[in-house]
Amino acid sequence: MIHPGQDSFLVPFLFFAMRVFFFISILYGGASVFAQNPRFQPLHDNQWLFGYTLPPPDSSTHHGESRVIFYTNPPEIIRKKRVMDFYVNNTSQCDAHGNLLFYTNGLYIVNAAQDTMRGGQRINPADDDQTTFCQGVLALPLPESDQMYYLIHSESTFDPTPYAFGQAYRCFYSVIDMKNENGLGEMVKANTIFLKDTLCYGKLTATKHANGRDWWLLIPKWNSSVYFKFLLTPQGLQSLGTQQLGTKPISGVGQALFSPDGTKYVRYNAVGSDVGSFLDIFDFDRCTGMLSNPINIHQTSQVGMPGVAISPNSRLLYMSHGLWLHQYDLQATDVATSKVLISTYDGYVSLSPTTFFMLQLAPNGKLYMNSPSLANTLHVIHAPDEPATACRFEQHGVQLPTRNNWSLPNFPYYRLGPLDGSPCDTLGIDNLPAAHFRWEFWDTLSPLRVFFSDLSIYEPADWHWDFGDGTTSAERNPVHAYASPGVYTVCLRVQNDYGADTACYEVTVGITSTRPDAPGTAALEVSVVPNPFHTVLAFAVPVEPWVRVDARLFDLTGREVAHTAWRGTSSDWHLEVLPPGVYLYELVAEDGRRRAGKVVKL
Repeated sequence: MIHPGQDSFLVPFLFFAMRVFFFISILYGGASVFAQNPRFQPLHDNQWLFGYTLPPPDSSTHHGESRVIFYTNPPEIIRKKRVMDFYVNNTSQCDAHGNLLFYTNGLYIVNAAQDTMRGGQRINPADDDQTTFCQGVLALPLPESDQMYYLIHSESTFDPTPYAFGQAYRCFYSVIDMKNENGLGEMVKANTIFLKDTLCYGKLTATKHANGRDWWLLIPKWNSSVYFKFLLTPQGLQSLGTQQLGTKPISGVGQALFSPDGTKYVRYNAVGSDVGSFLDIFDFDRCTGMLSNPINIHQTSQVGMPGVAISPNSRLLYMSHGLWLHQYDLQATDVATSKVLISTYDGYVSLSPTTFFMLQLAPNGKLYMNSPSLANTLHVIHAPDEPATACRFEQHGVQLPTRNNWSLPNFPYYRLGPLDGSPCDTLGIDNLPAAHFRWEFWDTLSPLRVFFSDLSIYEPADWHWDFGDGTTSAERNPVHAYASPGVYTVCLRVQNDYGADTACYEVTVGITSTRPDAPGTAALEVSVVPNPFHTVLAFAVPVEPWVRVDARLFDLTGREVAHTAWRGTSSDWHLEVLPPGVYLYELVAEDGRRRAGKVVKL
């Protein structure tokens, strides 16, 4: 047994060679989850951090850090003691295997031990208010290095001349070496200016070069159609000039991003109800870094706090603005007229109003959205590759154990390989597929019906599913109905012209135990308070701090209605959105001990 430290988690990868073989074994629901991948899933964005401290008395209840960890199905949500306050500006960085390395709010850097990183006491030296930038900071692994990271960050100005109030006017890079300080990292180069101009604040984003190794970085100029281009290579950050293309937008709050396949660049500026918003869509050449075929959509209605994201298949564009969420089809003949209303804000309040704001693609293939408030919830688009309302947008679908102050981490898409056959495919990097998938239970009337979603990367072309009950499928995202409850070993094999890979996971279908003492398993001591409960259900279990505990809640038909997980002895489970009624819970510790029982929600 490996005992991780307080602020790391267990991902027991045993690597023999990058392209030969590795074995993953993690415990999920008391069952072993494993995969054999010649090329693994990079997990630099595996851990998302949220949190904000308020003055007493509220701070005693809702302050602290919420951490979402995506290496399990479903994600693990845990609460930590408060170290850093996040307000809008936010990013974190894990190593390729998902272990947290550092995080920042745009003012300073904290390492995995919850201490200020050596040399990272201050970034963006001229201003104390960097936390208000959307996408004002971005972390990128230095190509061909597993220890060096570049932190890209921009700084605002309050000078009346020569720069206008509220713009960014300097972009910096800082370099972090994770070999130093016994693996906790050190900022070895801080606040190096690489661009000084009137810049659109925030909107820092990047995508992989067509060689599959280097990183493109675009930075838009303020109130301009000019874009500054940079390339991060093993030799460092290089300037490749500017490009001017498209109509001149008015800069405002918003997001910018590349599509997961790197073929599109989108910039969204929301200015105000009197001016409207500006959505700019471009084709992007991953070889040359050139933009082309601009689409400019200016709208004067339904303007609010803005966010934008693109589906994993790079076809559907999601645009949020306060009270509305819309979807565009990027492959439509007329993108502007493909606009579809997905949902409007339902008025739900969770500590604060849960209106719509920024969006971010997660490692599990879902899109998550925050709120421009102190709400402790996130919205979720569960199936973002599906058109219109089939995308399954769920408002306030994730409950965080602490408040979140307008914050959502900013990440590039890490799982993009080379552009095979392009003039820039020169490094001999192949798109060797890496298999991965998730599973969910959506059908409330058919609890044995499982929805599988392919999360494989590096351009798989064929899929073969074995559902563990003697049936198979060649669909990419199949739906399978099991005949009876049980634990099934489900395997997905993917392949393309460069190779094949298989991932296998144990999937629990239906209730396997609803009695406190299940035959053949050790009983887990549990304290459940209060019972009955109104909004928060608290569990206390006598386990070591590093032991993971999974908790599931079922209605009386056997349908799973909620799931959470934590490490250590206790956790508060926020269940405000659950209807009143009688529910069955089942707790499973990582060592195999279980406990089940009943709770009542008033």
